[in-house]
Amino acid sequence: MTPEEVRLIMNGWLESRSQLALLANTSRLAVALRCRVIEVSDFWVQLSTSDNGMLAIGVFDSGAVFRYTEPREFSELSTKLGLTAAQEFASSVMVMFPSEDASSEAESIMLIELVD
Repeated sequence: MTPEEVRLIMNGWLESRSQLALLANTSRLAVALRCRVIEVSDFWVQLSTSDNGMLAIGVFDSGAVFRYTEPREFSELSTKLGLTAAQEFASSVMVMFPSEDASSEAESIMLIELVD
């Protein structure tokens, strides 16, 4: 998946005001929160949380790898975020960043559309 395809998906989420779940797993941080896309640029995706918090993520790093997933069930996510049965089936974009240390695993961010 190319960065341009990811921008198109994220712009679609922006236009439809889709509610998303952000799951991030890095060597020093793990996050699970609800958010919406409020801006997509050539380098960043800006998100707003349900309590109007702001988060900007530089997902278009030159070494980033993107994967799109068709709808499927996320039972662990359902438990963590209290999702309804309909919200358990979601499309997602995963961004994997190469590790700066060759002995470490890649870090990842997953944005999952929550279906009403």
